[in-house]
Amino acid sequence: MIKIFLQDRSMTIVRDAPRTAPGKGVLMVHSDSVGTTLQAFRAFEHNHLLENMLLIHPNPISHIGELKERMKTVIAAGGIVQNANGELLMIFRKGKWDLPKGKLEPGESPDAGAVREVMEECGVPLPETEGFFGRTYHVYNEKEEPILKETWWFKMKLQNSPALHAQKEEGITEAVWADEKTVTERMPFCYGAIGDLLKHWMERNRQ
Repeated sequence: MIKIFLQDRSMTIVRDAPRTAPGKGVLMVHSDSVGTTLQAFRAFEHNHLLENMLLIHPNPISHIGELKERMKTVIAAGGIVQNANGELLMIFRKGKWDLPKGKLEPGESPDAGAVREVMEECGVPLPETEGFFGRTYHVYNEKEEPILKETWWFKMKLQNSPALHAQKEEGITEAVWADEKTVTERMPFCYGAIGDLLKHWMERNRQ
């Protein structure tokens, strides 16, 4: 299963159709080509009565690769950073709660980019990655051209709880440590992809 977010709505690519029809407000499409998928996504994008889209494809992983070849794609990386108290590093940017992330520089690996973004955006000194956490996808428009953004996320854990310094020039007005209760309260004020990522973070923390 792969989710591609359009702000707070999502297109979910799955291999098998559900046994029961999806509810009202969900567009379900069977696709065997990139052209069919893009046409359906454009219809979904412009119909705001639709809450979500379910795309049935025989191989979701290969299909996201096909979409990346057809669409302008931006690769970014970010950090899921916990301090010694188990609190999560969150930032407030452009009216939304978010996680530190940004576009990769030329020749930069995703894990190095994630570390750099955390340092630049929050002033965290030399965080180290503990491992790959997952990818998120979302689509936004730039000069009327749809852009697919793929963000690689890496888990990072600090042995202390350093002071944070928000990178104001990047539109970040706050950088804070948040416990799980606070994270839950802020999830409705995150973009869909970030909210979905935070759900997975909390599920793994409870295991």
